Parts: sequence; C-alpha cells; structure tokens
Amino acid sequence: MKPYPVEASLPLLLLFLLILPLSIADLSSDKTALLNFAASVPQGRKLNWRS
Repeated sequence: MKPYPVEASLPLLLLFLLILPLSIADLSSDKTALLNFAASVPQGRKLNWRS
C-alpha cells in the first residue's frame, strides 16, 4: 500500500482554515438571543410535584 501523499490533504486543510473563523461563535450575541427566546416563549403552569 502506498503512503498517503501530504499534497493530497493540502486543499482540505486550506478549506478547513478558511471556514474555521466563520464557525467561531460570539458568546454575547448568543446569550442575548437565548434570553430573548426564553422571554418570548409563553410560560405554562408550574408542575405540582407533590401530588
């Protein structure tokens, strides 16, 4: 079996390095979006765990 050439994986590595900065999340905007979502969802009745 021939060894896998490094040159064949170079395009994949470059693609990964180009996409990586796009996938890093901004935590403050995620927190704001989650709080806005939680505030917009109607809260139902509380569960009665004692019955």
